[in-house]
Amino acid sequence: MTSAYVRLSEAHLTLPQSQIRLPAISLQQGELLAVMGPSGCGKSSWLRWLLGDQQSHLLVQGSIELAGVDITTQAIEQRGIGIVWQDFLLFPHLSVIENLRIALPAHVRAQAARVQRSMIMQRLEQIELAGLAQQPITALSGGQRARIAVLRAVINQPRLLLLDEPFAALDSDLRQRMRQWTFAYLSKIGTSAIIVSHDRSDFPPHCQLLEWPKGHNHD
Repeated sequence: MTSAYVRLSEAHLTLPQSQIRLPAISLQQGELLAVMGPSGCGKSSWLRWLLGDQQSHLLVQGSIELAGVDITTQAIEQRGIGIVWQDFLLFPHLSVIENLRIALPAHVRAQAARVQRSMIMQRLEQIELAGLAQQPITALSGGQRARIAVLRAVINQPRLLLLDEPFAALDSDLRQRMRQWTFAYLSKIGTSAIIVSHDRSDFPPHCQLLEWPKGHNHD
């Protein structure tokens, strides 16, 4: 049997108002976990914990193993985990292509500028935004920013990608095309992913599904 690429132990989350127990989770390389639950129940805080972001309001008892290595105590920059936030966190003072260039993996950034540009332009064409490569982020619509945020995360080739409501800013037709592209690309590069969404249609049909447990109030 193939060993899991991502292993999350059973976890106990302590938040200011509640306690939550999560089951153990295993993902193969390139596999997707979809997470559903109401707003304010701790899903985004859990994603931040997976990323390695320290949070004073959250205590987690559990472990994270990635590619056979326990990374629970590793710093963010050592984990090889990417994330797409709800508010995108793009650099407003940079152009589209500059936002993407700084996210390229180190081995790509070590190559000639023309090679970097060629790779970026190919990816922009795939999400129908090649014509905006030189535009500042501030000139883009919300939907366009959402696509750039997803592309910036996957272009870095993370070992695990976290997506927090990544398609919420897109209209119905564009949302469908964007999620199809995202999951096809993740599968192609073998990146495991965890996506949080309130819309079940954001999830491909054969992914794992975690219904976020209802928290228990503190005694």
